[in-house]
Amino acid sequence: MFFNKLLAGTALISAMIVPAVMASNPEKPAGLFGESYQKVIPVVANVSQVVFYRTDSLKPASGGANIYLDGHYHTSLMPGGFTSFCVRPGVHTLGGYVQDAPDYRGKRGERFSAELKGGHTYFLRINEQQNISEAPQAVTAREAQQETRSLRRQAHIFPRTAGVVVPCVFDRNQVQPVSHYMFKINHLFVMDQLAPEISDAGRDALNNFVVGLRVQYLQPNNVTIRVWRRAGDTIAQANERAAAVRRELMMAAIPREIIMTETAQCKDACMPGDQDIEILLN
Repeated sequence: MFFNKLLAGTALISAMIVPAVMASNPEKPAGLFGESYQKVIPVVANVSQVVFYRTDSLKPASGGANIYLDGHYHTSLMPGGFTSFCVRPGVHTLGGYVQDAPDYRGKRGERFSAELKGGHTYFLRINEQQNISEAPQAVTAREAQQETRSLRRQAHIFPRTAGVVVPCVFDRNQVQPVSHYMFKINHLFVMDQLAPEISDAGRDALNNFVVGLRVQYLQPNNVTIRVWRRAGDTIAQANERAAAVRRELMMAAIPREIIMTETAQCKDACMPGDQDIEILLN
């Protein structure tokens, strides 16, 4: 699938768009943003889903990034915002442009077309250094998932694409449930070590965990290692523990590209060595 640039009747292949199957920042102004980004649900075969997003770049371009669909203005994404919509499968023109004003070339001149397939979700990221003649930047679902955790829906402008977008119909039968597996830190690690070190018993436990997945013929799409830390634990310490568990799973032949790590604060009092390490699969 390719974006084709439509300019003076000439079609030029300019960029590939990647199909894929697809958390809160309270500091964002409430008037600009709506709900936090959540992992999107697959859609049925008679609609196509598009997610445009703009990360919280350290050096964002000034102003909003104007989003266009089939020549119609949809919204303006501010840093940290996203928008999503569904259309009928087929050829559509899409664009996301920074510093589009005052000429609004994204609406009047520069168009990029793509054939969107039914049942697919497409992720497009705003490029802060984008040239007006460049096609939207397509990313994989995996990359989008890592970059959208703190984003919120852009809500300050009413879309003008009512005649183009259609209601999203989700295929909930495709949603793979999340499985949770809990481990105690004092069961996995050698305690009283300056640097986290997986114990022999911990290594056996993680290997048995992976063997159990294979016996059940489970092939996860995503693996998240979540380390719960007690008061007094630093994020760096928790990240080191998560990284150590990640290395063990990789050595047990879990692909590195599907393993993510995160940390969370214990809600209740945790005793030293008693915190949980949670492994989530979906």
